[in-house]
This record gives sequence, structure tokens and C-alpha cells, in this order.
Amino acid sequence: MRTTEVEKTKLAAELHDEMGSLLTVLSMRLNRLGERVAEVAPGLADEHAQLIDLVRNMVVSQRRIVASLRPVLLDSFGLGVALRHYVEDWGRHTGIQAEADITPAFPTLRANAGLALFRTAQEALTNVARHANASFVRVSLNGEGKRVTMSIEDDGIGVPPGVWLLASSHGFSGMRERLMEFGGQLVVEPTPGGRGTRVSATMPR
Repeated sequence: MRTTEVEKTKLAAELHDEMGSLLTVLSMRLNRLGERVAEVAPGLADEHAQLIDLVRNMVVSQRRIVASLRPVLLDSFGLGVALRHYVEDWGRHTGIQAEADITPAFPTLRANAGLALFRTAQEALTNVARHANASFVRVSLNGEGKRVTMSIEDDGIGVPPGVWLLASSHGFSGMRERLMEFGGQLVVEPTPGGRGTRVSATMPR
């Protein structure tokens, strides 16, 4: 698990530096080309504008991929800020109403411990988007006391009892392994209202 994260970090750095530089140069040259196109071939202006939009979309995709490989906000501002930003972004992309309830002034965790919780939230939200048929999700993060507690609750169709404990449930197995490395635990159960699923992760501070 740790080796995989190291590889992701290296790949994220290469994509950020090398691909980012290439896209910057491409954007600059297209802008200069646009000035010449407007003078000698006005009819190509629309096509040039489409190319500019395509490069902008590539920049957005590059940043999204880099963030998925190694969340920059996590390293710079900590788990609380990174998770809130991710939940809001996830809600915009999926169309599912998403709410982040995070303890103010969330404490700083060891980098790898924070990453384990962040990856757990990512996997849980991916499962919601793919399988839950949910319309609402609440992600809660509490850093008070001696343990950090995180939960992801949805109002979807629910998970059959015991499925998350099966070895074939690779997503849940991966979440458990990440947390166990830092003395953490994972529990998957129906929400208190009886509809939907709650994924709870706890870890010593």
C-alpha cells in the first residue's frame, strides 16, 4: 500500500511539472497564433477558439488527475480542508447533493495517516456514485478527543449485510487495510433511519 502511494506521488509530480509545462507552452503559442489567424485567415477564428477551449479542458483534466494521485491540498492545508474541497467537487461532478461536516480547526495528522483517511473517503464516495443510487451524502469528520472519526452516510439503496467483510469486496478490503496500518477500524452499516449506508472510519490521533 505504501509503495503504491509513493509511486502515485512520483507520477503526480511528473504530470504536474512536465505536462503542466507543455500545456503552458502550447497555450502561449496558440494565443500568438490567434493574433496571426485574425489577420490572415479570419474564417479560421472559430476553429482556433475551439482549440483554445480544448487546451483549457486538458489543463483542467491534468489538474484533476494530479489531485487524484496526490491531493495537493492535503499536503498543504491538512485533511479537513482537503476533504471539504473534495466533497464539494465530487458533488458538482456527480450531481448528488453532498454536505461536508468537519470539525473547525481540525488537528494536523501524520501525512500518511491523513492520506489513509482521505483515500477511504474517496473509495466510499466512489461506491456511492457507482452503486448506491443516492440523492444525498453527508461526510463528517471529527478530530476531538483521542480518536479521529470519519463517516460517509448516503440515502441510497444500502449494502447487503456482511458484504463489506467478504474478501471479494476489494474496495472495502482496501479501506480496512489502509486504516489498520494506523491502528484504525472500518465499520459499514445501515444508517440510523434504516435507508442507505454509513461507512465509519476511526483512527487514534
